Amino acid sequence: MVYHNSKELLSEVRRIMDLNDIKQKELCAAMGKSQQSISQIFANANPKCDTLFSLCKALNVEMDITFKKID
Repeated sequence: MVYHNSKELLSEVRRIMDLNDIKQKELCAAMGKSQQSISQIFANANPKCDTLFSLCKALNVEMDITFKKID
């Protein structure tokens, strides 16, 4: 799937959480972060790359990034 901005990418993270019945509180525990910190990641919708990797690790998923030339 192609994502055009970080808000769309974080929406996919939320979808993965919903599909796997993972609550934000559980994500906080898995990442070792406060609930406020995780809420800010989703509210600001501009996570660092390392944050995305941490989210993936906590959700037990991998992120596959492909760069394509736009014609």
